[in-house]
Amino acid sequence: MERILQYLQQIFDENAQIHKWNAKDILSLKLAGSYDFFLVALLEEKFLLVRPYEQQTIPNLKIQIRLIEEKTGYQVALLLEEITSYRMKKMLEERMAFLVLDRQMYLPFMALHIKAQKRGKRTQNVREKFTPATQLIYLTILYENKNEFCIEELSEKLKLSDMTVVRGMEELKQIGIVDYVVGGQTGRKKIFTRIPLKQYYQIGKEYLINPVKKEFYVREIPKHLKVYKSGLTALCEQTMLGEPRQTVYAIGSAQEKDWKELEVSKEQALEENFPCLQVVKYDIGILTGNEYVDPITLILSLPEKDDRIEIAVDELMEDKQWFMV
Repeated sequence: MERILQYLQQIFDENAQIHKWNAKDILSLKLAGSYDFFLVALLEEKFLLVRPYEQQTIPNLKIQIRLIEEKTGYQVALLLEEITSYRMKKMLEERMAFLVLDRQMYLPFMALHIKAQKRGKRTQNVREKFTPATQLIYLTILYENKNEFCIEELSEKLKLSDMTVVRGMEELKQIGIVDYVVGGQTGRKKIFTRIPLKQYYQIGKEYLINPVKKEFYVREIPKHLKVYKSGLTALCEQTMLGEPRQTVYAIGSAQEKDWKELEVSKEQALEENFPCLQVVKYDIGILTGNEYVDPITLILSLPEKDDRIEIAVDELMEDKQWFMV
């Protein structure tokens, strides 16, 4: 157990803890007698690490892990002394969490996948970023003051197809920030819930993309076309940061064609102080109730941040406990 603790503290979290866990009061004698159980506290999460006493097939392991999770309420990861390439591949395909000391650790419920490299260094796998649609779903859930969501509700609100929302929620589930239960009147409706908001943001932010598809410049902003203040303009107006020389607005990508006849060159825009338009990859109007883009889209749209901008961002987000580390 000491070796496991040292591994977790060196690689992930110096405050990690691990303790022997008594399963006999909760699990059947057969299930409790098939494993060593350890309760792990890692990165503000708790999960069970279970070491099987004997070799078992992957389908059997999968069934038993599901039973343990249902009975205990904890996520479960297998603790293995060694693993073949074939079994590792199969377990990754089945999204079965496991830890092989000094070789590999896969915890999909915490979005962690660490493996030892040939030279002894450990690196975290590069993971896919959110698609624009998934980012829109992620931000919607982040800003909503509730914990339960369903596909139909999100589809209607975000003007996305049910299939797009299903794919987006599956992406969020794969990185461990949402889960679902089946219920509703028919007993077949998926009700999604998110993990605590701070953890939801801290894990999800690693997958956020730059929302700006492109920037161009226009002579003017027609009153009949909807725009939102973005970039440094939005940040300056909502904080103590000094006003930028050029005004920045954002539009959704579906509106881009409406502006083509007003476009001017960057050189002319800078010379005559014409506004800059950011074309955002998703419908930003859904995420805001005022004249500014939502705060995370704003932060992601900013140019390279200096100390002044970082201070202004902290000021902008000071009332959002989930944002502050």
